[in-house]
Amino acid sequence: MNNAIVVTLSLLLSKFALADITLQDLDKNFCPYTVEQSGTNLYTFELLHAKSVYGDFFIQRRMSENYRINLLTTPKKTIQLASWIGRIKDFTLVNESIFLLTNDYLIELDHKAHLIEKYALPRSNQYKSFGLSFHESDYSIYIARGKRGILRFELNTRTFGTNYSINTVNQSGHLSSAVSIASQGDQLYIAMTGQSEKGFNGVTVFNTKTQNIENLAEYHKRRSGVVSPDARIYLNSGKVFINNMGWIHELTIDQIQTRSTVRPTWRAIALRQGNHQQYIMLKGDLVFSENQIMGCGRYRTLDHKYFGKAFAYTY
Repeated sequence: MNNAIVVTLSLLLSKFALADITLQDLDKNFCPYTVEQSGTNLYTFELLHAKSVYGDFFIQRRMSENYRINLLTTPKKTIQLASWIGRIKDFTLVNESIFLLTNDYLIELDHKAHLIEKYALPRSNQYKSFGLSFHESDYSIYIARGKRGILRFELNTRTFGTNYSINTVNQSGHLSSAVSIASQGDQLYIAMTGQSEKGFNGVTVFNTKTQNIENLAEYHKRRSGVVSPDARIYLNSGKVFINNMGWIHELTIDQIQTRSTVRPTWRAIALRQGNHQQYIMLKGDLVFSENQIMGCGRYRTLDHKYFGKAFAYTY
C-alpha cells in the first residue's frame, strides 16, 4: 500500500446536510445532468447512490471541458475524483472507506477521497464488472462479474477470495450473467440476465455461509420478459425491487425465496404533457426513503427534446 499516492481533488460547493435526500435535491443537483443531447445523439449517465451512517453519497459522471469527470458528492461537499479512475460501475461505503468498482479494479478511498489502495481484479476470459454489495455477515464485498458469477473480496485481509459461478449456465447449457447484488443476513440476492429468453432471467438466492444456492426465482418466460444487463436490485421493507430497463419491478422476499417462477409487478412512472402521456425511463440507482422510491429518469418533450427529471413513487 502506497500512502504517498493522493487523489487530486477539486472541491466544489455543495449544500447537503446529514438529512435524507429530497426530491427537490435530486431535481436541482443531479437529475438534469443525467441526460445530454447533441443533435441526433443522446447520452444518458447513471446517478449512483450509497447510504451510510454519514448520510447519502452520490457519484455522477459529467462533462467538463470536453472530457468526462467523476464527481463524488458527500453530505458536506462534492469532490472531483482523479481522472485515472475511469468509469465507475458501482460503489459502496464500509466503515471509513469508500469502495469504487471499475472493470479492472476495486479502488479503496477514505472519506476525503484520498486513495488508500487499488486492488486489481483477477483476470479471466470474461472479467467485465457490473455491480457490488457489502455483506455484513461475513464482512466481505461481493462483485457481480457477468458470466463469471460472483467474486468475494474479504475485507479482513483485503484480498480476493472465492469466485462462485452460481447458475451462470442453465440446464439447457445457455449462459446467464450476474449483474447486480443485494444482501441480507447470510443471503445474497443476485439479479441474473440471460440476455434472451433462453438463459436464466430472474433472481438467484445464494447463502454465503453454506456457499449454496437456496433458490432460483425465474421470471415467467412469456409474461415477465427478461432482465436487462444493466439492471439493479435492491431490498427494502421486505420487498425486492429491480430497476429493469427503466421500469421498477417489485416482488416480495418470500416469492424470491420460495418460488421457482415469479411474475414481478411492473411499476411505471407516468408523465402527461397535454394530451400526450409517456413513462419516465429510470436510469441508475433507486433511492429509498421510508415508503418512497426516488431517482432520476429520462423524458421527452413534445418537440422531441430529452431531459433528466427526478421522480418519486410511493409503495
